[in-house]
Amino acid sequence: MLLKNFDVNNVLAGREYIEAYVQFFHFAEGEEEGHDHGNLKEAGHLGHIPWILPGIFFFTSVLLGILYYRKK
Repeated sequence: MLLKNFDVNNVLAGREYIEAYVQFFHFAEGEEEGHDHGNLKEAGHLGHIPWILPGIFFFTSVLLGILYYRKK
């Protein structure tokens, strides 16, 4: 919070603020250890779930939309 009111004409102060901002959000999101994508290989097919579920929802919506308008 101390860096929030930095001098907008001071480039170094702005860079310090951005660095603190990025570090805070990495900490808040639990990414302070770095980006390790190796855990998807260990999870097996669980890594595919974020891609499979939207696909299922999309095709279900299209199918239900077709059936709904076909009745009319």
